[in-house]
Amino acid sequence: MSIVACPPPDNSTSLLKFHQHAAPIRPHFPNCVGAPIVADATQLSLAAWNVILLKQLLLRRRMSQRERQSVRSALGDRWFAKARNYMTLKHTLHHAIHGRSPEFVRLATEKKGLFLEFGVLTGLSANLTSLYINSIPGIPAQTRLEGFDTFTGLPEAWPNGKGGFYYKKGTFSWAARNKGPTPPVKPRVRLHTGLFNNTLPPFLRDPSLGLNKPLAYTNIDCDLYGGTVDALQNLGPRMCIGTIIHFHELLKDRFWKAKHLEKGNYDAVVASEEARALYEWLRARPTTVLELSDVQSSSNSDAAVLVVRTPPDDYTRALC
Repeated sequence: MSIVACPPPDNSTSLLKFHQHAAPIRPHFPNCVGAPIVADATQLSLAAWNVILLKQLLLRRRMSQRERQSVRSALGDRWFAKARNYMTLKHTLHHAIHGRSPEFVRLATEKKGLFLEFGVLTGLSANLTSLYINSIPGIPAQTRLEGFDTFTGLPEAWPNGKGGFYYKKGTFSWAARNKGPTPPVKPRVRLHTGLFNNTLPPFLRDPSLGLNKPLAYTNIDCDLYGGTVDALQNLGPRMCIGTIIHFHELLKDRFWKAKHLEKGNYDAVVASEEARALYEWLRARPTTVLELSDVQSSSNSDAAVLVVRTPPDDYTRALC
């Protein structure tokens, strides 16, 4: 198996609309009503796997008003409104910390797990995540959100899968904004400047930083295939049951893809760069199981959260 997701109820709406069902939060796939849907990268082509994944991403339930209010109450009005495009991230960390994921809390506290982000740009999501780190009871004082970025923009053009590009090389450069080499960050954020394949391995080998620590949480906002591959390949041995993986662009082009899926034009629908990298990573790890969160946000439906249920074949048992 690779990715599992709870099936939507029988009253599923159009893929072009946000799914409005009021299903309860389901933190573990065995609790699904009915057998879970499986997207097995080891048995499916990329195209077939991607279609299954996209349908599940499109049919996730929308956050309820009660859930939004719970996040707002804990985070405060300013940050709730300021980080609007990270509602999925906020929902995930809020509920994981407040009793929904004891495995994650154990990794963050008892195991001194890592919090990593790939693709920092302005530092907004990194600073937001640091607020959640502060709120975890028993979190070690030395825990930081470790942010990795070149801060000079995309190292190559970002293809859109339709014969063109979303953004050209150099887009998303903080340095080009003439505001300094790196963005301002909170005390619980530490930045690492450079390409991921140059900065992440030394960090993970450093006894004072990442050595002998499992991965509690990562935000993968790489956009590009290569950066996502670098992140996943290096982090696989650190993943444990309960590790949370937030992808900021796993879906991409929601309405365009939904339209083609509803018409059965599967050949026109291509995997995002992050999804393609995830597929190849899972294909090489046949026993890995990741659970897709059932929640999406109207402010950024491209984002998705996966929780490790069966660690990668190459994980380091002693760290977990």
